[in-house]
Amino acid sequence: MCHIRRLGTTAMMLLLAVISVAAQQLDPTDWSDWEQYRNVDDYPCTNIQPEDLERARANIERSDWAQEYLQNVVNGADAILEQLSR
Repeated sequence: MCHIRRLGTTAMMLLLAVISVAAQQLDPTDWSDWEQYRNVDDYPCTNIQPEDLERARANIERSDWAQEYLQNVVNGADAILEQLSR
């Protein structure tokens, strides 16, 4: 069971890394997807539940990898905000 959990965690971290790299390659000033899909979904339409946020906060408090991931996300968001504010 522990090996399966470790494999799942490794797969999730790999997926998050791929998403992070892909997000860094997007043009934050390109609104075409938003314009095309902004009226498609009914809101709220998120898969993130309150329990997921609680778990993420707990992971950030106790795990180095989660703190590093959070810092990478914040740095990426700051870089995009910098591009948008020019």
